[in-house]
Amino acid sequence: MRTLPLLLLMACSVRRTHVAPHASERPVHRVRTADGAEVALQHYANPGAPVVVLCHGISSNHHFWDLDPEHSLAVYLHDNGFDVWNMDLRGHGLATRQSTGKRQPRGWTVDDYGLYDLPAAFSYVTEQTGTSQLNYVGHSLGGMVLAIHLSQTPDSPIERAVVVGSPLSFHAPSSLTKMLVGNARRLSLIRRWPTPVLATSLSWFGTHAPLAADVMLFQPDNMDRPVQRRMLNTIVSPMVGGELRQFHQSTDGWFHSADGTIRYDTALSNVDIPMLFIAGRGDHVAPPDSVRTYYDAIRSQDKTFIVASRVNGFSADYGHLDLGLGDHAATEIYPRIGAFLEQITQEQP
Repeated sequence: MRTLPLLLLMACSVRRTHVAPHASERPVHRVRTADGAEVALQHYANPGAPVVVLCHGISSNHHFWDLDPEHSLAVYLHDNGFDVWNMDLRGHGLATRQSTGKRQPRGWTVDDYGLYDLPAAFSYVTEQTGTSQLNYVGHSLGGMVLAIHLSQTPDSPIERAVVVGSPLSFHAPSSLTKMLVGNARRLSLIRRWPTPVLATSLSWFGTHAPLAADVMLFQPDNMDRPVQRRMLNTIVSPMVGGELRQFHQSTDGWFHSADGTIRYDTALSNVDIPMLFIAGRGDHVAPPDSVRTYYDAIRSQDKTFIVASRVNGFSADYGHLDLGLGDHAATEIYPRIGAFLEQITQEQP
């Protein structure tokens, strides 16, 4: 717990400065969920093309998949023939507040993202595009909420899915996940964590971040310093207590539902859609072994597991955030995602 007081001290010592995000004229669609919250979807339109929904990770937002023109899976997929919908879950990015200006209903959990946010977004997107099926790419928590959705929705419209740095277990050693899971109950007493302020303060330290906090989140030698600062000042959204309370259910090392009754790896045994899993060898948040548990959980015979590492021909042993925003993600990660999704068009009559 020594990390926590230090981060709080850092947060109190600075004010967050606004950094203009990637200037995009993409239209934003706001969608009401069945439980009264709201999600946001930024649309990169390609009428009639295969549809793909992108989703960010915990305490992140849609800018993870569209930071700037050189670091944008959304633009890459759009330019390669996909109709792209880049999503903000409730409480994140463009959905920090509802379109009326009101706060999102409080007290939500990770389950609510999978049970309400994804279904609302998928229903809206299929209605708008006139398609019955869509595809999905999720980073970190974005892949975990997909597990919730798939385990509870046998008639999901998802045709193919890509999971990037998403664990279903926390057995692999990681100081960051141990701190979060082991202290989740105490940390959840704070309703809304000021993680954007913490990230901004971290961006000031460069290679001298306290307790090597930068290395826990990404591999600094795999991300240019200006991109690191832009990322830390742009992609971070507040973390809420309900998320952390749910992780308290994971003290046995497995990802559980908020009420503790469902262990999501065992709940995926009937999932047989084609899926691609990408893990980073240098990822301290979701090490390859923890992502592998997700791969092992689904019954599909059409599934692929890739570890982004030097020994496998990548330019670096990828960390957690550089899986989407690293120096070579656009040439090493994005094409693998695109190639997997392109099999949709090859299979269509």
